[in-house]
Amino acid sequence: MANITYNKEKVRDFYTIVYDENNRLNDECHSHRLVEKTVKKMVLSRFIRDGMRVCEIGAGTGVWVEWLLSQGCVVRAYDLVQKHVDIMNEKFGDNPNFLGAELCDIAESVATNESFDVVLLSGPMYHVGDYQKRINMLWRCNSILNKDGVLFVDWLSELNAVAETILNSDCKNKVRISEDGYVVKDKDNIFCYSNVQEMKNMLSETMFVYENSYPLDLISRFVKDKVVEFDEYQFNDWCQLVYHCKDIGCDISEHNLTIATK
Repeated sequence: MANITYNKEKVRDFYTIVYDENNRLNDECHSHRLVEKTVKKMVLSRFIRDGMRVCEIGAGTGVWVEWLLSQGCVVRAYDLVQKHVDIMNEKFGDNPNFLGAELCDIAESVATNESFDVVLLSGPMYHVGDYQKRINMLWRCNSILNKDGVLFVDWLSELNAVAETILNSDCKNKVRISEDGYVVKDKDNIFCYSNVQEMKNMLSETMFVYENSYPLDLISRFVKDKVVEFDEYQFNDWCQLVYHCKDIGCDISEHNLTIATK
């Protein structure tokens, strides 16, 4: 992908001033976001067990921290945005299984000597597009994972982003495909994109064993007016469809989750 400069300050400003991450995946969010949340929970539930030590990097305001604590996990959280760190420490500070939230830019370092059974790299791939920086992030995840530990990596599909630009004239995160086949994004777009093959290559290069990738919302964003009309049975069937698409559905899914083991 071209135009992959990482602007930490611009990302921080986006989440501090422009966008309220606290509302993105809460219980009152739009139904197409609930698809993402429901399917991710389905995937995580296959691996998460009571008593596991879990580190979430790019934890936002703690949607998944809260769920992991409810499953009996011991959780450490990191985020790039001070506002998010403060929210998590206030929300979960009284929980003895919460090890605390700290400010961290995984693209530069991860300041811990702790080790974990599970690492969630939840947000950084959304904003760090430089290949070598991505490799460095994965090496840092590897360094804090126990042997046989599990890594979950969230990422955005480049082809979905192109389709969104074409189909939605109001799309703010403009991307296009150049004549030589590269996905090029607008210079003001702070989001970065990927594909399954790139994820496989990066994980192999950083000594992980690739397990699977799951689309988390498939085409839900494009049919969100329909999804909001689903009854309980239709919604559950839709989530099952998304879940079972695995690798094949990731190119057209906005949000995706890749799993690897150490």
